[in-house]
Amino acid sequence: MKIKSERFISAVISIMAAVLFSVSGFTAHASYEVCGTLTLICKTDDAVLSGMEMKLYRVGLRQDDGSFALDGDFAQYPVSLDDMSASAIQEAANTLENYASVDKLVPDVTGATDSEGTVIFENLTEGLYLVIGAPVDIDGMRYTPGAALVELSDDSEAFDLSVYPKFSVSEIPASGSAEYKVAKLWDNDYAALRPDSISVELYCSGELRETVVLSEKNGWTYEWQAAEDEDWRVKEKDVAEGYKVVYKSNETLIEIVNTYDSSITTDSSDTDTSSKTETSSNGGRLPQTGQLWWPVPLLSAAGLILIAVGVRLNSKRK
Repeated sequence: MKIKSERFISAVISIMAAVLFSVSGFTAHASYEVCGTLTLICKTDDAVLSGMEMKLYRVGLRQDDGSFALDGDFAQYPVSLDDMSASAIQEAANTLENYASVDKLVPDVTGATDSEGTVIFENLTEGLYLVIGAPVDIDGMRYTPGAALVELSDDSEAFDLSVYPKFSVSEIPASGSAEYKVAKLWDNDYAALRPDSISVELYCSGELRETVVLSEKNGWTYEWQAAEDEDWRVKEKDVAEGYKVVYKSNETLIEIVNTYDSSITTDSSDTDTSSKTETSSNGGRLPQTGQLWWPVPLLSAAGLILIAVGVRLNSKRK
């Protein structure tokens, strides 16, 4: 009777261990690979924008609570996706476009519009995508596509989405000089939280030209002269802890807006960034939808313990 009891206990333990390992393995490798198609239709009332280069970057994924989280190459950037209003989404798209440009991130897929102003991207997985494009000049006018965030998702096995990007239309810039300005703005904070100064990198056509320091001494601003037809962008080197950043550009004025998250405590015991980083050891990718990482090591350890107990019982029986 004792031998049968030990055999029964050993069998139960082995089954429990197998279940624990299968659960932990499934949690770590859950898939969100849903393939579909995105069609961009680039037209205005006055022109069909053929030959326009478009790029797609997969920047994040919707979470269980309905919010979005940045992942992959974009997980490192202090950009908030909490506010889903149209204006906030546009600001987030512009800011992510700025990072993609100055850091020369490689897009997931690229393409150019055909004679009908259409470009089709196929075999895309679900997620939040950043759509950006290069301007084209037609009949003395410049058509510049605005950055956009598009969610690709569907409950079925595939999705097919068509989007009409927005464009700004302006005269082709002259070859004269212009005065550019970068300004740092602070929001939802107070002076004690701010650093004494910040370093800002100035990029022209994707290349770093200069690094400047902004502080109260210069009114958190810097001005410079350059050709009017050049493409200038800026990047704050190290955003202060607890702040999210937005980049706003209006012709020759570039604003860097840092907004403080008032829910973050300033107590030194709670400001360890390593405990707040929303990344994992899988290259910075966040846990996928419906997936929790914390049970994985716990369940795996429990499985090892149960296997050890089972081996011990088997050795005693022999």
